[in-house]
This record gives sequence, structure tokens and C-alpha cells, in this order.
Amino acid sequence: LYSIPLIAAFLLYRKMYGDNLLKKQAIQSAAENQMIADRAQDDLLEQQDLQDRLVQSIYQHNLTTLATVQNIMNRYFDMRDGRPDARSNGERDLHIEALSTLEGCLYHQDDCLVADLHKYTDRILAALLQDAPFPRESLITINDATKIHIPAEFATVLAIAILELVENSIRHAFIGRRTGHILHIELRAEPETHAVPDCYKLSVQDNGIGLPAGVDLSSVATPGFGLLSDLAARYCGRLDAVSSEGTTVVFSIPT
Repeated sequence: LYSIPLIAAFLLYRKMYGDNLLKKQAIQSAAENQMIADRAQDDLLEQQDLQDRLVQSIYQHNLTTLATVQNIMNRYFDMRDGRPDARSNGERDLHIEALSTLEGCLYHQDDCLVADLHKYTDRILAALLQDAPFPRESLITINDATKIHIPAEFATVLAIAILELVENSIRHAFIGRRTGHILHIELRAEPETHAVPDCYKLSVQDNGIGLPAGVDLSSVATPGFGLLSDLAARYCGRLDAVSSEGTTVVFSIPT
């Protein structure tokens, strides 16, 4: 009879001991898992830091390379046949400046190099308006370039297209007018609902004097439209224009 309470006490003690042991094991396992998670987080942050430093290093290298190319081009044009050239008189090479501007809009995202072309458009507009043939305050600019980051291999082509079309509008669209200028830049991925779009479409619209009727952009005798025609052909894209109450030029490339 006396052995029953002893057996009950022993069983209760063993249960309490087992519960306590399981609790300690659970705490120890949780601590170990937390340490593993912390180490994984530290490794991830270290990898991200390395990637950021790599992108920054590439960015600085590219800026240095572009500056060197600019200096070589300037020296070449200064010395060529002893003849003066526009660049030797202080005209900036806008393509070099545009690519340098794009370098400042590149980011590392999901193991890919991507660009913020909305930021790029703001910056290139500010640069081009420094030499506008009209008061800067007379132009209304609308930047509807997508804020979604675009892979760098497409962003470079689109950045050059933005430069050429915006520069063309600023220099030529508003001849003879001092006020009431409107310039609308739109860049979007199509379809917008797809994670990977079928194409990127750039549209630059102004309310200027328009293009001559029936003009073929591929035959326009300007380096800018010639370059865009070449790029459209090289990337299987399109270059189209509509002239109605100004000009709308659309440049699109497939992905």
C-alpha cells in the first residue's frame, strides 16, 4: 500500500524531468537555429555589400573610361588637319554625357544590373535645357518614364534614344516661339502586367512646329534620326512618327 504513493511520486518526477529536459532541448535547438539564421543573414548582407561594392567599382571604372574617351575625342578633333571643330569650342559630347548620367542610375537587383530611366530622364532633361534656344521656364516637361527598373542591356539603348529625341525637340521643335512649349516623355514596358515584357516603348511628344508631311525618319539627314534608325534595325525595333499639333516620335525595341 505504501509503495503506491512512492511509485506515483517517481512517475511524476520522471515526467517533470522529461518535460524539463525537452524544454531545455527545445530552447537549445531554438538558440542554434537562431544562430544559423543570424549567420545566414550576416552572409547575405556581406554578399550584398560585396555586390554593391562591385557595382560601385564598375561605375567608377566606366566613368573613368568615358572621361578618357571624351578627352581623346576632344584632342583628336582639336588637332585634326588644324581645323577648328565645334567640340574644340566648348560644345559637350552629349552621348558621353548621357552614358555617364546613365552610370549614376544603375543598381544591382536580383543578381542583375538594372537602370532607373525615370531618374535618368530627369537628369538628361536638366542637362539639355542648359543649352535650350528658349527660356527654360517657358517649357513644361512631363516625365512619364516608368519607375520600374529596366535591365541594363535595354536601358543603354533606350537612354540614347531618350537623349536623341529630347534633344531634337528642344533644339528644333519650337523655332520661332518663345512661350507655350510642352514636352512629354513616356517610357513603358508592354504589356505592363507581365513580369517579363514583350517590348519597351518610348514616346516623345511636343507641341512644336511638326515634321514635314510624308517625311521618312530613316532618310532624315540628321545624325540623331540616323542613329535611331540604325538602332531600331539592329534590335529589330521600330521608329515611327506622327505629326499633328506637334510631333510624336515612338521608338520601341523587343525584349
